[in-house]
Amino acid sequence: MIRGWFKNPRQINSVRRLLEWLAVLGQYAVTVWQMLARTMLFLLQSLARRLRPPGSNIRKILRARAYRGSRRREYLVHVPPSYERQERLPLVMVLHGCNQDHVDMQTITRFDELADRYGFIVVYPFITGYRGVRLRNCWGWWRRVEISRGSGEVEDLWNIVNAVRRSYRIDPDRVHVTGLSSGAAMAVAMAIAHSGKIASCAAVAGVAYGESIWALGKYPRVRNTGATVAEMNQAMGKRKSLTPIFIARESWCTCFGIDPGSADVTQGRHGGKPWSLTTYSDANGASALNYLVLQEYEHGWYGGARGPFSVPDAPDVSSMIWSFFARHPRRTKNQSVQISFAEQLRLKAS
Repeated sequence: MIRGWFKNPRQINSVRRLLEWLAVLGQYAVTVWQMLARTMLFLLQSLARRLRPPGSNIRKILRARAYRGSRRREYLVHVPPSYERQERLPLVMVLHGCNQDHVDMQTITRFDELADRYGFIVVYPFITGYRGVRLRNCWGWWRRVEISRGSGEVEDLWNIVNAVRRSYRIDPDRVHVTGLSSGAAMAVAMAIAHSGKIASCAAVAGVAYGESIWALGKYPRVRNTGATVAEMNQAMGKRKSLTPIFIARESWCTCFGIDPGSADVTQGRHGGKPWSLTTYSDANGASALNYLVLQEYEHGWYGGARGPFSVPDAPDVSSMIWSFFARHPRRTKNQSVQISFAEQLRLKAS
């Protein structure tokens, strides 16, 4: 056909070259369009994730049990929009402090936003009721009945964990607990009383396990490390197992044989105020304890949203805690978990 159109062989060769070039260009065009289509799909998926509705909040009640010190407890469960029953998700328990409630903690910590972004379930227990004289809504971290396995608040909190596990698919190796002030002390009590069940914990502005009420105030009387460690060992008994912790130090190092010489220190400033993060490792070289020091800050949840006992102009401790939790699933005897220091120090989730 080409020979019928063109008599000159040079014209035929030129047309052939042109067709060959067009074929090559067509192949490149297809590749470019494929790349553009993939890019558009990625952007649309990212937009869809940003525009998806926030997770759901479900209010629940734990009824009082037969053991000593048990009481009716209210709690709030936040389920991320990505939740599907086919996949087991981490669970993070967040405990309020004195003169707060569970709704306050949900507001100031912004754990819901992290849960929606990274895919985990959050539970916010409310003390609801208590016996004896104490500040409003304080957890009873100084009362043996409240912090001992099988009784009181620490057992009610574990039963809340079990209730959430019955309602949702929770990864049993990724159950974490954190809290503020008296809630921080109770988070530590959870890690001790239920040693081997809690994957990791974090305490913000709390006290050591088994401290007395005299540990607070202008002139605190704090127990020596030896007495604290002895009580920790007695509470754990044969179930003793290292629970990686964010924000604690002497008693944890001594109780679990963590070498203070393994410390790796990172320092920085936020709003002109200094902070430091010290990471300690266990005998296997795995991260076991993180100690955060924030200087010149008032008592509260650091880097949180505005609300009761929140310190918004501070490093984002919620993101740091979740980064720590995400890298510390429950340990087995032959397992050690490495952690990225840089990841812990993200002051704001991207």
